[in-house]
Amino acid sequence: MDAIWDKTDWKPTMASQFVKKDAPKPAVLDKLIIELSNCSKRVKNLPYDPTSWKARSNVLYQLWFPELAISDAYKGILLCNAAIDNEARRQDVLLHFGIATWQKKVNKKGNTKAAILEEVFENNGYKRWLDGEKSKLGYEDRIINSLRGHRKDLYMAMIGALIDLDATREGLKICGEALEKYPKNKDFLSFKEGFEATYAMVSMLAKQQNPPALHLFLTLDMGAVSMQNYPWIPKDMLKRSSDVITACNEALFKRSEVLEIRGSGLGDYGMFAKKDIRRGDKLLSRQCPINISSKQMRLPVEDAECFNCCQPIRIVGIASAIECCPTVFYCSTACQVIAKSYYHQTLHGKDYSQMYRDSYGAKGLDHSPQFTKLVFLRMLATCVQGGGHPLKNPLFAGLLPATGRAIWSLEGNIIGPNKILEDFGIDIFADLDYDAWSSANYGTAERAIQHATKTRTSLLAVFWIQCIRSSTTAAKSPAWSPSMTGSGTPMRS
Repeated sequence: MDAIWDKTDWKPTMASQFVKKDAPKPAVLDKLIIELSNCSKRVKNLPYDPTSWKARSNVLYQLWFPELAISDAYKGILLCNAAIDNEARRQDVLLHFGIATWQKKVNKKGNTKAAILEEVFENNGYKRWLDGEKSKLGYEDRIINSLRGHRKDLYMAMIGALIDLDATREGLKICGEALEKYPKNKDFLSFKEGFEATYAMVSMLAKQQNPPALHLFLTLDMGAVSMQNYPWIPKDMLKRSSDVITACNEALFKRSEVLEIRGSGLGDYGMFAKKDIRRGDKLLSRQCPINISSKQMRLPVEDAECFNCCQPIRIVGIASAIECCPTVFYCSTACQVIAKSYYHQTLHGKDYSQMYRDSYGAKGLDHSPQFTKLVFLRMLATCVQGGGHPLKNPLFAGLLPATGRAIWSLEGNIIGPNKILEDFGIDIFADLDYDAWSSANYGTAERAIQHATKTRTSLLAVFWIQCIRSSTTAAKSPAWSPSMTGSGTPMRS
């Protein structure tokens, strides 16, 4: 996100049906692009400083990327809480917040950035300043009070961005959380009343149309975002390299005896038959590492589905478990092998049965935040075990977001994935490979999984629609369309 990008690539993700704004003027946009780069460098240098996340959240909000603004504000709140509530990361927060505060003081004297950094890291200027500050009466109280003020600002930033996402239900929740910490704050009370009025109005209008229950849930309980390629994404992450295509073909070879991916005369890549296909030939095996179902950890085991391919255990009649995880069942040795190869090592020793129970029968079913968290659980486990940048993982590399309005939730898209990453041992502040924009780009994969879940088709077939796309820009590629033949062959629309 610290790269400078061309303003002509700017495609905002704000998808509100109620909020209307004037787009930033070209000169303002140029300044915001530079400011975003500077803020991102600051986040990289001082990942535990809440004010660094606060500053970037503000810029992202002005750039109409509300889902990313919320993510940064959420991380800033977590850091403030760590210091205020004396949690494990308290000393890291105080250190980085102190450095950031000191840098501002030095910068006011007209020093260059290079001189400031040299003074901080080579001449121990910060340590001398900190020792002097600590000697002053009430030093720590002043720091904590300052962080309380920044936390209040971060809550305000979250609320503003939630409005831009039409996330009324979760806006109410965040207002309630903020009021627990700042019970007399008139702004939070006012926003809470506004969310309540909006929710009541939308609820009344929606119910007058007598919509299906799912449509009502999506309208009232979920926010929305416009899926776009973020303009700072490196070009090598917007297309599949030859190495990734090779990896895809190696995976495809294990699932199909007749199909391969190679260059197409029509542009991009295509899926081709390696030999004549006869009636009855299997085109694609169902087994692949990214199949999700809320029934995968159901008890008794007869009611469960294979943890890898989602085949019902009752129908298959086989339930085997990897020795170290006796409560997770597979329908075959092949599925166990896939699990070990892609995600089992990351999930090993952790109990996510409650997450699966929460998802089963949840309001909104596979559109619910609870199911979204299951999707992220498997995708992130696969990325962490695979190593490297998650968007370069062969399963997800080059997945171009389908443009258009998509459902979004704070719990499913921000809070849940961050908690999962921390459970996997990822530092969500310092490891910027898993920054919010990377996770947001999983939206295409998430919807592919939801499609496969609803239609009971091979997820591999859904994914290969995206696998064969290698365009360098979203505009060059057609929109994603999960069309299938009866045999599960992916088709381009």
